[in-house]
Amino acid sequence: MTIFFQTIGSRQDYKKWLLLIDWIINEEKFIEWPQQKVSLLTKQIKQIEEIKLAGITNAKNGKGFPNRQPRKTKIVISGKHGAKELIKHIRNSIAHGNAEFKTCNTVKYILLKDYYTDSRGNHKKGDYSAYIFIPENVLFKIQDIYDTVK
Repeated sequence: MTIFFQTIGSRQDYKKWLLLIDWIINEEKFIEWPQQKVSLLTKQIKQIEEIKLAGITNAKNGKGFPNRQPRKTKIVISGKHGAKELIKHIRNSIAHGNAEFKTCNTVKYILLKDYYTDSRGNHKKGDYSAYIFIPENVLFKIQDIYDTVK
């Protein structure tokens, strides 16, 4: 996690990133949201060009997660994959130190991994609940859509 935040701190747009991180970790963002609003948010997020092209894959029984870093947008989630769940997995990845910046074909990506944990908070390597490899700007697009729907 240290490298992730050090990278943000060394960037010229660090203030923009800090506001985004503050929004992501806020666990109260969906309090009192009716299901209709959540559904609208989900629909609009899935229309983001990068997400629309890649799709969101539902992993079944832990199968379907990549075993090496993809070269383009890849979103694999075990279980529900609506807006609330996607944002929760992004939050968990950052909060648990499983977020890192990558560059692939000159595009700046963020790799986010969320894991299943046992009652002690331990996880087995590769036991993902979500694997999200998206261009950095997609995170800002998700926040913008949230602000519009809100």
